[in-house]
Order: sequence, then structure tokens, then C-alpha cells
Amino acid sequence: MTRNGNSHYTPETEQEAGMTKWLFFSVTICVLGNSFLYGYNIGVINSPASLIKTFYSQVYLARNWQ
Repeated sequence: MTRNGNSHYTPETEQEAGMTKWLFFSVTICVLGNSFLYGYNIGVINSPASLIKTFYSQVYLARNWQ
């Protein structure tokens, strides 16, 4: 029902469908923001990779080659 009490559809009561500047902005931020976080987390995980490999090798050798 519209403000004037009329239950008929009138184009003035509905917003236009389509891409608005806020929708475009929100989608852009979500896409770029998520890819940035994914890349950052991959970098954080890969940084200590050599230390973890060294630790695993030392533990494996200590348990199996005594």
C-alpha cells in the first residue's frame, strides 16, 4: 500500500533497480578487502616455513635415528 492509501502500483513508489554508487562501492571494497586479507594471511603463514621445516626435521631425526 502506498502513502496515499492507494494499493495500486505506481512507479514513483518504487526505487529504480540497478547499480548505485553505494552498491558499487560496497562490492569493490568487499572484493579488494578480502583479497588483501587472503594475501596477508598467506604471507604470514609462509614467513616461518623454513623454521617449521627445520623443526620437523630435527624432531623426526631425534625420534627415528637415536
